[in-house]
Amino acid sequence: MAIVCRAVAGLRRHPDTASELLTQELLGHRVRVHSTRGGFARCSLRDGYTGWMPVSSLAADGRYPATHFVKKRFAWIRGKAGGPILVPMGCLVKVETPGRARHVVGLPDGRHGTVAAGALGEIGGEGFGLSDLPGILEEVKGTPYLWGGKSTFGFDCSGLVQFVFGLLGIALPRDSGDQAKRGRLARDIHRLRIYDLIFFGMGDGIDHVALHLGGLDMIHASGYVRVESLEASSPVFRSDLHQKYRFARRISDVQG
Repeated sequence: MAIVCRAVAGLRRHPDTASELLTQELLGHRVRVHSTRGGFARCSLRDGYTGWMPVSSLAADGRYPATHFVKKRFAWIRGKAGGPILVPMGCLVKVETPGRARHVVGLPDGRHGTVAAGALGEIGGEGFGLSDLPGILEEVKGTPYLWGGKSTFGFDCSGLVQFVFGLLGIALPRDSGDQAKRGRLARDIHRLRIYDLIFFGMGDGIDHVALHLGGLDMIHASGYVRVESLEASSPVFRSDLHQKYRFARRISDVQG
């Protein structure tokens, strides 16, 4: 096992920085290392995704019990040596010295810095609950689209869904096609519930996913994370996706 020691580490199809970005993992999260080759480690993530990650993005597992997570879209870790580190929501850190305004944190590779206390939440403490979901979605709105992206630096459609549900403690697969097999089927577009997952595609394939917000509004990563609608009278109507609507899936953990 190893721990990601960079703000965001990319998992690529081949051991090459020019290879396709499959997905990402965040600071403080563990990965399983299978082998190494030419400065890359072949790793498996919590969702079963396997690919190649730079060895420089990893630190030995050791004793790193993370205590807090970043609950804002971004937070600065300011150290005594070197420049500050900008880390996205969902990163894990170890608070070593709590402070009223700033906490001293230790990172997996031994570096130290301080973080604004209000940017962190305690693991196993308050955490994120369903009532926090509107605030989470506000935080991620405007994030640019990135193929393989799964952080507030950049999301793809299924990465956004997996990330948001992961903050609630709900594990979903990484790809939209696999996400479309979870939960309870809901076919009627006019009977969707808030936070249903909405799936789109042509034929038998699924190629896009969005999160339902009520009415026929949805939030999804398309160019950037935005709110659009499947309602023809809406000024943000997506006619192309309306035509490609397949079905929705209801994840019981987020239904009232």
